[in-house]
Amino acid sequence: MGFVPGSIAGTFVSSDGRTFNEPPEAWTPGDDTSRAFAGTPQSLIGDLLREGATGVAGHVAEPFLEGTVRPQILFPVYVSGFNLVESFYLAIPYLSWQTIVIGDPLCAPFPRKAHANVDTAVDAATELPAFFAARRLTNASRVMPRARLETIALVIRAETRLARGNATGAREALEQATAADQTLVGPELQLALLYEQAARFDAAAERYRRVLALAPDNVAALNNLAYLLAVHRKLPAEGLPLAKKAHAAAPSSASVTDTLAWIEHLVGHDNIAGPLLAVAVRRAPRNAQIRIHAAIVYAASGQAANAAAALKAALVLDPELEKQEDVRRLKGRLTSESKQP
Repeated sequence: MGFVPGSIAGTFVSSDGRTFNEPPEAWTPGDDTSRAFAGTPQSLIGDLLREGATGVAGHVAEPFLEGTVRPQILFPVYVSGFNLVESFYLAIPYLSWQTIVIGDPLCAPFPRKAHANVDTAVDAATELPAFFAARRLTNASRVMPRARLETIALVIRAETRLARGNATGAREALEQATAADQTLVGPELQLALLYEQAARFDAAAERYRRVLALAPDNVAALNNLAYLLAVHRKLPAEGLPLAKKAHAAAPSSASVTDTLAWIEHLVGHDNIAGPLLAVAVRRAPRNAQIRIHAAIVYAASGQAANAAAALKAALVLDPELEKQEDVRRLKGRLTSESKQP
């Protein structure tokens, strides 16, 4: 490969900015994990820089696709005359996330000019910039082919408002969308999640049931409704069959396994809950809440040493958990038991 002076690049690679150390001469990137370098066989942006790129964005860890550089923004603004750092700034969805930019920030090989694609108008239906609204509507209509454009626009409006931190406005848009079309699984599920975040548990439960009426095997709806019923509505026996169904559909999910284990604990089946939580902890070792559940179940089962270890690990991961009442009770109980002869 080769790049002319002033060239810039962006990537869709999970960890290509993980190191700038020199790999072995015979090393090549790929999918073979046995040929990992610095933890993974993925490619490195250092190679692009060595080949002559003036600037490049890469990732120190998994950014998820939604966090990667937007090439449809990066390159048009760069050739419009924005300098390197301005162009990457405009094209990166999140700062202080996983993305790094290497290059001369003031590099600007093109004269500043207005770009033909820049459009300051806002589309009233989606509340997106008009230039992007048409593209977003087209893409969303492929996902919801049977929905009317007016309904799809409401769903996009909800996404736009959520991105701006307006959860109330997003709920309003989703309520209108689901009232206009009662066959939309995704918007119903999103609305249920927003209701749950707002502690409107009855409304959330109703929406989860609507999802299950449309898609009886939807794991997220099964899992979330099970937890809501068991924890927030104090109906663990009612939530247990839903949790079992979710776990049968997604047995490898740590969060789904945790939900089933916790509900088994709430109905008094600690002998079932303990092994399930051990599996969940192995699958999600950095999930502090799962470790708290494990600590509580171990303590209830008389396994004080395991409970203390799980509690300690959880508080290392998230010290804020110590403010929770159930965590304080557990800590006090374990401290008291440790002092007994």
